[in-house]
Amino acid sequence: MRQSGQTLVVFTITMLFVFVGLVALIGDAEVLMGRYERASLTALIAAQTGASQVDLAALYNPSGAIFRLDPTAAQEQCQQAVRQQLPGAVASCQVPPPYEQVTATVTDPVSLPIPLFAPSVTVTVSRTAEAVFGGQTPQ
Repeated sequence: MRQSGQTLVVFTITMLFVFVGLVALIGDAEVLMGRYERASLTALIAAQTGASQVDLAALYNPSGAIFRLDPTAAQEQCQQAVRQQLPGAVASCQVPPPYEQVTATVTDPVSLPIPLFAPSVTVTVSRTAEAVFGGQTPQ
């Protein structure tokens, strides 16, 4: 009984499965990297937008200037920036005392094009920005 071509057939079938798995893995990785980058940029934009919301009443207080953020306005602007940049994402914007920083956390569910291990994964990115002031003059 001759089995000279059997090894070649088994090797070909094995390599076919390996290459299909690699294509699936590369496709999923490309989608994840793209969505991670987009979520990262969105979190950075949101944090910077929130960090621009300086409390002008405290800054121009006649009894003494205090440079800090307006926490309510900073959170609202931060979340609005996430809604505009990445509509399906969930935003968490925090302005902890002493109200000098904004931390934006963006959570984005990602559906994988070739669900090899899971049909979807979640990408979460956090970025922090310091309060900035461009020098508005009081009216």
